[in-house]
Amino acid sequence: ALYTYIFHTVYPVLENKPINWAQSLMFVVESMTTVGYGWLLPFSNDLTVYLAIQIMISGVIMIFVVIPLLLAPYLTTLLAPAPPRKTPHVLSGHTVVMGYDELTRSVVESLTISEHDIVIIEQDRTIALEIALHYRKRAYVIWGDYTDPSTWAAAHIDKAQYIVICKDERQTASIVLGIRESVKGKIISIVDKLSFERYLRYAGADYVLSPKHATGRILARHAVLNPSGDAEPDIPGLDRININLNHAAEQELRLINIPVVFGCQAAFKSLFELRLFERFGIIVPFLWKAGKFIPEPRADIVVDNTTSLFLFGRAESIVTAIREEFNTNGCADAFAVVAGFGDVGASAYQELLSSGVSCMVVDSKVQAVEQVVGNAENEEVLKNALIEEARFCIVALNDDD
Repeated sequence: ALYTYIFHTVYPVLENKPINWAQSLMFVVESMTTVGYGWLLPFSNDLTVYLAIQIMISGVIMIFVVIPLLLAPYLTTLLAPAPPRKTPHVLSGHTVVMGYDELTRSVVESLTISEHDIVIIEQDRTIALEIALHYRKRAYVIWGDYTDPSTWAAAHIDKAQYIVICKDERQTASIVLGIRESVKGKIISIVDKLSFERYLRYAGADYVLSPKHATGRILARHAVLNPSGDAEPDIPGLDRININLNHAAEQELRLINIPVVFGCQAAFKSLFELRLFERFGIIVPFLWKAGKFIPEPRADIVVDNTTSLFLFGRAESIVTAIREEFNTNGCADAFAVVAGFGDVGASAYQELLSSGVSCMVVDSKVQAVEQVVGNAENEEVLKNALIEEARFCIVALNDDD
């Protein structure tokens, strides 16, 4: 516009020729786009030539500098695909996952195996777009504020069967307080510290889970129940292998996973010597041994502390077999050292105690347990903790280094 005004003003003076506004605009556009001229050439005055050169230089700068640096990013942002703001259709009985990180990624990957509908709500636009492209038809992704009711409505949270929230404790509490009146499904909160459990339950969460707490329990079970193999899957019956006959009929058929522990009667015997079917009417359809799954195990297989048996039979018979052959009294004399008493270490400590294993804690801070105060990297500190007499040592430090 400025060049059009200047050219319209000076051209009649310098060239002694009339020109209208439309012709001035055409000249400026031709100059800035460097497409050349037609009827206006030739110029009789050098000042007109200099003006034309100035307009052409401005056009080159505009095309090769201004547009790529300023206009192109704006157009890219404007035309870039945006994450969905809602699901393509109404959902019911689905699972809503709020927040996406490595932990919830594992949850979502596990859920995608089933035909269960999954909705992921992510507040960050970039992350929402990435996971939308990653999961495509396997999960619905919604970009929106976690605490915005419109986001909840877009995810049909009132019809969801489960709502999984994986954010910091303060934000999780805010979300739970907001949705608890409108949802019928179970609210599951995944937090870093289990010490916030009661507050989140007060807010309305049905379940509060902590990865650190679960890790501590797995470490303890791995040490006590299966020191040479992998940690066992969390299936019914693993948690202390108890069957409450007040809640299970004596003749009810059960499938129980029972680890073989040091000191129990069944340790270092073959399946033939145990004679579980003849004595209790129990069969062993498969077992784990040293981390390997063995279906239809042979009768000559010897069970030891690396073995977990799957027992199938009536509830009363399994209770009798556990009491006579697989009781964990052998752990009574066991001793463990737990290095670190944070969330993971404290959970491992409690799990070991519940298994009948006495523990000594090594931590730099004074704790309300039997402990040696000091650095677990110090050899003298470990000797004072009786590390040489320990059957198990669990290292549960916040820093892997």
